[in-house]
Amino acid sequence: MMNFDRREFLKILGGTAAWTAWSRLTSTATWAREPVPTGEPASQPIEPDKSLVVRVRSNRLFKYESLNRRMLREMIEYGMKELAGADSFEGALKQMFSKKDIIGFKFNSSQAPLLGTNVPLAEEFLRLFHRAGYDPGKMLFIEVQPVDENLPACGKVRFGWGPETDFGSGRDSFACVLDQVTALVNVGMLKANAVAGMSGCLKNLAYGLIKHPYRYHARGCTPYIADIYRLPIIRSKVRLNVLSALKILIRTEQFHLRDAVVEDASLLFGHDVVAVDATGFEILDALRKKKGLPSLVEEIDFPRQLVAAAQKGLGVYHPDQIQQKGINQE
Repeated sequence: MMNFDRREFLKILGGTAAWTAWSRLTSTATWAREPVPTGEPASQPIEPDKSLVVRVRSNRLFKYESLNRRMLREMIEYGMKELAGADSFEGALKQMFSKKDIIGFKFNSSQAPLLGTNVPLAEEFLRLFHRAGYDPGKMLFIEVQPVDENLPACGKVRFGWGPETDFGSGRDSFACVLDQVTALVNVGMLKANAVAGMSGCLKNLAYGLIKHPYRYHARGCTPYIADIYRLPIIRSKVRLNVLSALKILIRTEQFHLRDAVVEDASLLFGHDVVAVDATGFEILDALRKKKGLPSLVEEIDFPRQLVAAAQKGLGVYHPDQIQQKGINQE
């Protein structure tokens, strides 16, 4: 009898169905690590049955002491255009949002002062959407607030908590802002996390919109993150996932060390939240290896939260099912 490794098994059976079947057989599958590619031509066609993740980088974003806002705007524009396959930023917006939408931009405020990238990102999103004809009063910024006085005033977030909701592996109250918005832009921050392995887009929405996230950190935050994220009140409203790797927190402690934060000057865009986080994790893990730091997960190659999310139909994390497109802004 011939012996096949897991990757060969998937290729023989082929496609998403094979991956789903194999995921059900093993919840702790170990995959051989592959290096994250530096980029592919933007003109490369999207492969069928693969989740597209667009990675935009700029060598000049941190060329001077302050963050280059013009380059940041261009990164957002290029990322969204490439993801949508549109000829213009406005065309990409039309594919994802209606001008009637009340759009919530959900950021992660944990360790935000250390990285210092949330406010610039929020302000450039507001600037770009406003220039494209979207009403700033229908834009809500959650866990971040634009401070540039030259920008128009955005909408006000409704604070408070709704009734407890059963999400399968637990119960909790959800933020009232979820009833206020019709669309979500999930702006995660790529960070190492001692419990979950990483913090990215999945954790940003799942734990950033419930009242008691500290209750759900057992077993690498699994299955809680996936169970919370897949609720219709969250999942059905997500139009875009953006993972900020402008600056990456690669340590889970000793934040005062000079190498705790690495400037990667990149943004990841995708509709598949699991694929975006999986791509981000490989970037994070590679950066840690360069610094001589151990892997963030043991026995498996990806955090359990990603494996569980894939098994629950939220996306894919296997490298063979993700198509990366790289854009380097000069």
